[in-house]
Amino acid sequence: MRESTNSYLHQILVGELARRRGKNPRYSLRAMARAVGLSSGFLSQLINGRRRMSLGRGVELVVALGLGERQTSAIIEQLIALQIANDAGQEK
Repeated sequence: MRESTNSYLHQILVGELARRRGKNPRYSLRAMARAVGLSSGFLSQLINGRRRMSLGRGVELVVALGLGERQTSAIIEQLIALQIANDAGQEK
């Protein structure tokens, strides 16, 4: 079950992996994980909706992916919203 606030991040990651595989069919998830500074297990869990991305790691990821300003802003806004929701849930 994927978090709705991570759906855009999911789309970006899947799209980026597909784009890189389009250029090189042998390009692997492990290679992408190395390129963006994440473990392959963590990246796999992100793509499959089993892990959430922290704001700090999210910023590092979008910088490593070299995303445009619009995509970067959208992902960071979603991560901030998720963080606020998590913080509010912990205060109860």
